[in-house]
Amino acid sequence: MTSVVDIKHSALQKPSPTKWVPLAGADWRVLDIVRAAPGAFFSSQRAVLRLEEYLAGILGVSVLATEVGRTAIRFGLTALGLGRGEGVLVPAMVCPTVISAILNAGCRPVFADVAEGEITVSAESLLPFFTPEVRAVLVPHLYCLSAPMVDIENFCKAKGVFLIDDAAQSFGLRYQGQYLGTFGDVGILSFGPFKGIASLRGGALVSRSPGLIEKARIQLVHKEKAYAPFRRCISGYFKYFRRRHFLEKKRENTKSGKTPRGPKESVPAYAGGYSLTGFDAALTRLTILRHAEILQARSLTAEKVFQSLSDTGLFGFIGAPDLPYVKIPVRLQRGHDAKEVVALLRELKIDAERIYRPAHLGSSFQQYAAHSLPNAEKCHREIILLPNPYTQGEDAVARMAQAVQSLSRHL
Repeated sequence: MTSVVDIKHSALQKPSPTKWVPLAGADWRVLDIVRAAPGAFFSSQRAVLRLEEYLAGILGVSVLATEVGRTAIRFGLTALGLGRGEGVLVPAMVCPTVISAILNAGCRPVFADVAEGEITVSAESLLPFFTPEVRAVLVPHLYCLSAPMVDIENFCKAKGVFLIDDAAQSFGLRYQGQYLGTFGDVGILSFGPFKGIASLRGGALVSRSPGLIEKARIQLVHKEKAYAPFRRCISGYFKYFRRRHFLEKKRENTKSGKTPRGPKESVPAYAGGYSLTGFDAALTRLTILRHAEILQARSLTAEKVFQSLSDTGLFGFIGAPDLPYVKIPVRLQRGHDAKEVVALLRELKIDAERIYRPAHLGSSFQQYAAHSLPNAEKCHREIILLPNPYTQGEDAVARMAQAVQSLSRHL
């Protein structure tokens, strides 16, 4: 079992290049579900508080556990006193649920372009899109690639606006020695099935101001129905072990022309607040306990993927090779189209994906883009995501390299 000290001081160190960390993902997830269920039944509120205390001990901030990450965004904005149509400057290259959370908080998203050659924003890329209506800036760290938070924090202070540090996809990573999610006024964490901490459900709002957390806390009621743990187990089974089914369904919807649901439909306004169940809290805490091992396994496997694909000439790598990627972003070379290459890789049984489509290109959110966003659109055409098979062993990396080399010869 990994201690807090291990996570704080050794989890993010570069792993030894000669050591392979086997990780049977399905085995420990099932074990954690079994371990979490009894305590959640008899001490639901205590399980949530233990998770908050544990995260506070790691990050050194005040923590409020929420049902999902977008819940933390919504109540973080309201705790900051926003919600009467004020603008929130956010990159168009972002998860659509972030935009929905901003709208459900009563705010208005203002889209900014990403930095040239990057999939994250910078202070320079934010400046042309800053308007008088903007009261806050939300900065996500997509795919473990961190934005330059010190410069952005100084930018927000100079403009007199709030900064929301969205580390939903980058829990445990640091920028210049400080944990992502702890910059600015409030931070966002997420523990969904496809995030860095792959729990069944959960999120957190964090802040260095206990007062802000308490303002958000009064809007939440932590309670669960008796059947909630059973529902989570069933939901978790499909999300963990039937992921390919979900991806295939998503592809079918894309081919049939179905569009994403609008902001009001995708995140309904639940009555009575957005609570985290004790079962989810207990399971998330157990997952965090071994997060150092998970980070190390992902980092080591990512390095092996980089090494095996570096001579194919098909991809250019965006981030450092030793980051603990969940999905590895790569830039296509030779002018190939991302949609075409992803389709070919899937035929070769490689679970490649497109990056987020810039939000302003969708019918639901295009009204919030006042300017063209060429860098984000270029990223969507050129960058794809490769799987990080850190739970499948070295054979999975070899199979991926063989498939990519075969594809490279035929393109």
